[in-house]
Amino acid sequence: MPQVPPAELIAKAQAKAKRNKWQDAYALQVRQAGLPKPTPEYEIIPRRKLRWDFCFPECLIAIEINGSIWQKGGHNTGTGLLRDYEKGNLANLRGWCCLTFTPEDIKDGTALDLTKQALQLFPPF
Repeated sequence: MPQVPPAELIAKAQAKAKRNKWQDAYALQVRQAGLPKPTPEYEIIPRRKLRWDFCFPECLIAIEINGSIWQKGGHNTGTGLLRDYEKGNLANLRGWCCLTFTPEDIKDGTALDLTKQALQLFPPF
């Protein structure tokens, strides 16, 4: 098994910390807005290791937050993009509304506004 250079391990850990920072910020905004609590790391598709950062399962709304989009990472490589496209398409085919946000969307309130709109358009069943 090849050794991973320490600098690469540090970069991956820093990218994950930034991702978690934005997920935490989104969850806080949702809570402060009085919206239903989303389920973190939710698997929509049985027997597939595809998780969304947050879901509102009773409304069929999936949320993905792509942090560190200007750095090399899981969501912005060719392989990562293809995986994300497949994940979103498979969820859409099952009737889910899939929303993807960037850190800018969280900072400027776009993520919260679109989440509110989605919750109105897709009420609990």
